[in-house]
Amino acid sequence: MSISGVTITGGVVRSSPESIPFFGVAGLWAAGGGIEIPPDASLASGATVTISDSLITDNHADPSATIPSGVPCPGFSDGQCPFAAAVGGGIDSWGALTLRNTTVSHNIVGAAAGLPPLASDTDGAGVANAQGSLTLTGSVVTGNHAAAAIPDGRFAEGAGILVGLPFLSGGDELTLKNSTVSGNVASLTSNLPSFFDGQLIEGSAFDGGIEVFDGMPTTVENSTISGNSVTADDPRGEAGSGDGAMIVGDSPLTMSNTVISGNVSVSNVATSADNGPFGTAIEADGCGTITGSSITGNVSKIVSPHGTAAVAGGGLAVLIANDDPQLLTVRDTTVSGNVLTALSTTGSASVEGAGIINNSLLELVDDQVSNNTGTATGPAGHAQGGGIWNGVDLSGPPVQLTLRDTRVTGNRLAGSTALSLQGGGLFTTFPVTLTGSLIAGNVPDQCAGCAGGAASMIKGHGPGARGRRSGLNLLRR
Repeated sequence: MSISGVTITGGVVRSSPESIPFFGVAGLWAAGGGIEIPPDASLASGATVTISDSLITDNHADPSATIPSGVPCPGFSDGQCPFAAAVGGGIDSWGALTLRNTTVSHNIVGAAAGLPPLASDTDGAGVANAQGSLTLTGSVVTGNHAAAAIPDGRFAEGAGILVGLPFLSGGDELTLKNSTVSGNVASLTSNLPSFFDGQLIEGSAFDGGIEVFDGMPTTVENSTISGNSVTADDPRGEAGSGDGAMIVGDSPLTMSNTVISGNVSVSNVATSADNGPFGTAIEADGCGTITGSSITGNVSKIVSPHGTAAVAGGGLAVLIANDDPQLLTVRDTTVSGNVLTALSTTGSASVEGAGIINNSLLELVDDQVSNNTGTATGPAGHAQGGGIWNGVDLSGPPVQLTLRDTRVTGNRLAGSTALSLQGGGLFTTFPVTLTGSLIAGNVPDQCAGCAGGAASMIKGHGPGARGRRSGLNLLRR
């Protein structure tokens, strides 16, 4: 099927064909505000569709019913957090979808003026691709909003593009060529506490640009992912934000000649103590390559006035996703000008890896990691790895880092007087392989944890050191 030269706008969906097969309740699953490409009767892959030279804009998906999620929550009559999902505000696809020279803009999943905020989960505001391949060529996904709000909201993810669902098998793939994903927003506001009835109440805002689930090969070429944002405002709980630009789960990633810039993640939470650190612009949890690209000017910030404020990976996060991690190689790429900030008034503040955080297998070849900044402000905590942080943070080992012909320069750590600042250029708890590489001009020091042969390759030592998901939650349980 082909669609060409059309504008699709003003659509509102409160329930979708999948709602009853999934849950036996109409209105619980609202998907496809502009276009719905449904699965077949057995929920297998649907039609193959190409949309070209078209505009899908100002459409909205928001559910009309909820059910108890099984998660204990205060303030609700049955003592459980409600569940309902808003998915694919612009397009919801269960088949093979291709977008050519098409714009998907200003679509919404979840809370919006005139409709009650019933959605607990808001996913894929621009495009949600549940199964089958998704290909974008010469297309733009911009200004879409995944909005989860008080009282029911707990998850807002994949504001621009969502690829996959947690309860389906793998085999889907994403291809993005000569395209732009920009200005999309995933936002969560919540007044739920961290714990109720002895159980952590999970929540998050993640993936302002793109979210790709496990087992889905991802190719990004000659594209821009910029100006996307994720925000979490949860002053009583721990629903933080991260992956301002993109996450690729345990899936092969091939990225080339792509710009990741100006993406923002901001969390205002009671604490991050139980969920671990938030932040980063792009997260890669599987194998692959990033070549000839730039990851620059991204910002991650967490504020926890009286609890733990932890943020990690201002530019790139490389994390172990399973017990058999594969190598990610980053080549001819710049990671520069990314900013990590953690603020706490009476608690602990920590930043790790303002440029890169590695908790997996990572090789950097002919790269520049420069002028990244990490700042921690609080009465306790630490700042580690202004350029690169390498070690066990979320999982692992194994953890391996290799630098070949790579420069780590001009990175900076800053913090309150009581905080430890370590590894302005590189902080590592594992041996690092350095070949033809330079670590120089970083503040307050060049490397913490380097020893022996590695230390001999580090130039210009400074004065030394002073003194760490979510979504569609009911289906994931």
